[in-house]
Amino acid sequence: MSRRRGFTLIELLVVVAIIAVLVGLLLPAVQKVREAAARSTCQNNLKQIGLACHNYHDTYGQFPYAYRRIAPIKTVFVDLLPYVEQANLQTNWDYAVHTNNYGTVAAGARAAQAIKILVCPSDILPNPAVDARDPAQHFGLTSYYGCPGTRSYRDSAGLLPRDGVIVPVTSAYPELKVTLTGVKDGASNTIMFGERSHLDPVFDAPTASGGCGGGMIGWGWWAFRAPGDTTLSSFVRINYLVTPPCDAVKADERINAFGSRHTGGADFCLADGSVRFLPDSTDLITLRALTTRDNGEPISPP
Repeated sequence: MSRRRGFTLIELLVVVAIIAVLVGLLLPAVQKVREAAARSTCQNNLKQIGLACHNYHDTYGQFPYAYRRIAPIKTVFVDLLPYVEQANLQTNWDYAVHTNNYGTVAAGARAAQAIKILVCPSDILPNPAVDARDPAQHFGLTSYYGCPGTRSYRDSAGLLPRDGVIVPVTSAYPELKVTLTGVKDGASNTIMFGERSHLDPVFDAPTASGGCGGGMIGWGWWAFRAPGDTTLSSFVRINYLVTPPCDAVKADERINAFGSRHTGGADFCLADGSVRFLPDSTDLITLRALTTRDNGEPISPP
């Protein structure tokens, strides 16, 4: 009668080691596939936003405003809602009392809800249960921002040149009609929308002692009519990160910065509706030329 021979301990260890090596080889490939899928989805989101802007332009003869701080109070994304199959949210928008649009639906918010097309799958977004910074407004998060030109922040200080495509309207900045024919540097050479990376190892806000208060930049809300929430610019390079110590100047720069969680750069939608990936290495001269509509700088994206 023959006896059945089992596996020895050494044989089992060899098999486990082989499996571990195979898993180690497979994981990077899986991660690359996931990132490629996320980046493809992100580019498609920007493509849909670009098409929505052109449909708006066909209807009204101009591109939508980045935001309005004077009546009717709204943002670029409120104007684009009907063109991304979210007309019901626009119907519920309160143009008179803008604060009625923010917060959770359970708390009575009329419009500020999560919209899938406005969030990049690679973006790191907060958990309202553990992030105390305006958790009620997390329901209106966006990964994409309009580009008003070479600067997007501190409109109250009179610092916005409004030399881009998606420009704001405030008491200090009257309506400025931007049309496709007015993009004289070329629609395929001018940025209309881009991404923001919400992760920064040291940035939150400068503390009284000059240090940095946290590790994430403030969130952008598509429903909030303010710079830094719906607009970014070429004031600093793509994926600009704050270097400690943190101060008000660096905070101001960071709030203007395009960026993403994609490796090596960020996705942008140009004024012709096309989408391009721009690397972190894009120099400021080129980037600023790409964000202006009529400065005599018809530079093609790298």
